[in-house]
Amino acid sequence: MNRQGNQVEARDYLTGPQMGRLLPLVPTILALLRELDPQAADLILEGDETDRTVVNSLMSSVLDNLNLHGDLTLREMRTFFAGYTAGTWINMVRIILTECWPRVVPDRVASEVLSALTSVSEASEPVAVAHILGPMLDRIPRMRFRVLAEFCAFVRDTSCSATDIACLVGPFLLLPARFATTDGTSLIASQTSASAAIMDMLIQETEIIFGRVAAPVSEHPLGFRPKEGKGERLRRSLRNGLNRLSLRGSPSTPPPPGLGSPSQMATMPVTPPRPSRKGRGSNRPSPLMEKRMKQLRVFYQWRDPRRVSRVELLFENYPFEEIALAIQRKYFMLPPKWSDQLEYMLLTGNSELGWFARLKEGILPEPLEHEVHITLSNPEGGEEQPQTKVDRVVNEIADTEVTFNKSLNDLLTLYVNRIKLIAEDPGAQKNLGLTADHIEHIFGARLERVADVSSNLLSDLEVVTLVRVQPKTGVSRIELVSRVFVEIAQQLDVFAPYAVNHSTAMNLLREARLSVSDAPGNSRPLRRMGSLLQSGDRNKNFLEIWQEVSSQSETLRGQTLESILIMPIQRVPRYKLLLEELIKATAADDPCHIMLEESAENVRAVADTINEAIRKHERVMKLVGEDPNLPASFRNHKMR
Repeated sequence: MNRQGNQVEARDYLTGPQMGRLLPLVPTILALLRELDPQAADLILEGDETDRTVVNSLMSSVLDNLNLHGDLTLREMRTFFAGYTAGTWINMVRIILTECWPRVVPDRVASEVLSALTSVSEASEPVAVAHILGPMLDRIPRMRFRVLAEFCAFVRDTSCSATDIACLVGPFLLLPARFATTDGTSLIASQTSASAAIMDMLIQETEIIFGRVAAPVSEHPLGFRPKEGKGERLRRSLRNGLNRLSLRGSPSTPPPPGLGSPSQMATMPVTPPRPSRKGRGSNRPSPLMEKRMKQLRVFYQWRDPRRVSRVELLFENYPFEEIALAIQRKYFMLPPKWSDQLEYMLLTGNSELGWFARLKEGILPEPLEHEVHITLSNPEGGEEQPQTKVDRVVNEIADTEVTFNKSLNDLLTLYVNRIKLIAEDPGAQKNLGLTADHIEHIFGARLERVADVSSNLLSDLEVVTLVRVQPKTGVSRIELVSRVFVEIAQQLDVFAPYAVNHSTAMNLLREARLSVSDAPGNSRPLRRMGSLLQSGDRNKNFLEIWQEVSSQSETLRGQTLESILIMPIQRVPRYKLLLEELIKATAADDPCHIMLEESAENVRAVADTINEAIRKHERVMKLVGEDPNLPASFRNHKMR
């Protein structure tokens, strides 16, 4: 399911299954990109500023043609290509790979591949690596196998920075959607590193690992070219890089340092290039800061697309070192090229990079979830000071939103998408215990819109969620939070339709639960159904699937469907209480007090609107004698 876009509109973008319909076109798109730009894969690292609506329009047009004709000819694809830039097509490939459902690499295959890193690392020859990974990759459905193979070959043949792309793309394609975190952050970090390392191997040894996959468009399947040694490959990359620089003209400023060996870096000038700390009224950021912002945008495009719009605000309020530390804490990796820049800054005596020196020794920074309990840096310099009540409330707003958002997204991505696929099969739907209409009414568009708004809010809160210290520009965390709630207030109206429908959804869920428990073969308590969970989804009911999914997700573990579905009802009152608590903790003469009052008043108005909508719905039910929200297909179905 697509979770991108800063405005919540009526599903004006493609869903995950619709993206899956476009997935078979990816090899053809990559082949045409080879013709358009011999170094097209490097556009992945450069990012693309094309508006998402333009890409949505392109994907919708291609999908309409697929639905109309069943397929697209090469001539038709070339016609589409003529109207858009290579960057737009790379952006489309990224969106398809990251948002299609089912995923390119199934979770079980991804887990097996990552667990094989030790064996792969000890293999001395590429053939040995292929013998280890081959049987695992063979379990990927054939079409998705070809897409992964063609993408790896495309990066290998058209990029000068294949390793950087592997580090960026690997965690998204190869990390399971719900990887275990019970052993602590060291496991998450090791999985992230493993995914990048495995992806690099897949790219560098595509021909041996994947074999010859018949690409319908490429003149040479998988972009085969004469085998070349590492030395020749390096010379080709350097030559291509110099050619690109000559085409673009001489840069006005030298490239960021950190691209040489440690001995070379040690002899560089002692004064490192430092970004200007841009305030609200300052001029354009320095070229180095612009480059760092672009690198973070590219990173977010693959890992957290909604955060792209907040990059400039992050750099306005925090120095590069603190942003880098926060990114490492949250994602257990850094954006492309940042490690080189931090290495240079460390060698030139930057005293704020002790965490990076420890990271090089394998010691991870303290995880983000523990940061609520640490002290905050004094914005005026000097000794650190304990958290104030204001900071604790701000952190609580951010942390509870993270939990709320992850619970909804895990529910929709891991559970709802799965039962939707089962409900499409008539035989499996009977065992499932829920019809497609049930699923839409209980878990459908109303819940998706609430999750979209939560994702938008969390994206806007990124400036206080990611970096948990006071901004260095004089803008307080209170002002940043107040500004977010003033801007987001209109979007909170989507909670009202969900709240009005909640009682109906719970009645339908209760009926479905009773029908499943009364069905033959399902009379045993749910906790004793472990053996049934090993069978295919066709033989499982929705409660068994929920038990399986919730046991594998940290945010869903121990929860019931009812306890998750009540969360949106409780969320707006929680916003109101937290903002009122923040007002009490803020001095009356604080410049942010007026804006904070405005944001709290906006949330109160939304809460009143929701309550009034619920009361109106209850009055209508008393007058007509039935639930007006009940779908027509259920009207003759007596509610228990």
